[in-house]
Amino acid sequence: MKLRMCVFLLLAIGAATLGQELKPAPPYTPEQAQQIRTAVDRTRTEQAQLRGALVTAQLELAACYSRFELDNDRITNRQKEIIELQRQLLESHHRMQTGIREIVGAKGFGPFIKRIENASEADRSSLGHPSAGVRKTSSSP
Repeated sequence: MKLRMCVFLLLAIGAATLGQELKPAPPYTPEQAQQIRTAVDRTRTEQAQLRGALVTAQLELAACYSRFELDNDRITNRQKEIIELQRQLLESHHRMQTGIREIVGAKGFGPFIKRIENASEADRSSLGHPSAGVRKTSSSP
């Protein structure tokens, strides 16, 4: 049954792309490809650590609110910690975004983003995410 479904999907994809010109990936140099992988891997590692710390802080804050007597100092400290971790997550993402642009340049950026969007769409679809099938439209400044 799974084999039939895979064959069906492959045929459907083939039929959908029939007549469409397939564009090759931009010709990134091996150095650029390695720089991209390094930047993405570094960001993933950093963000995984930050997200872990964020979840811990959020659980601690929830524990504070689970008691009748509120420890306002502890609550304030957890709130500040959560905001700081969220700021660090955003900064990490921004650092990666600026780094990628420096690596691929203006010409390589459009194709790079299309590949990321396609990969993200595939991830959302495979997880049954509500935004699956919703395409982002990019706007030029």
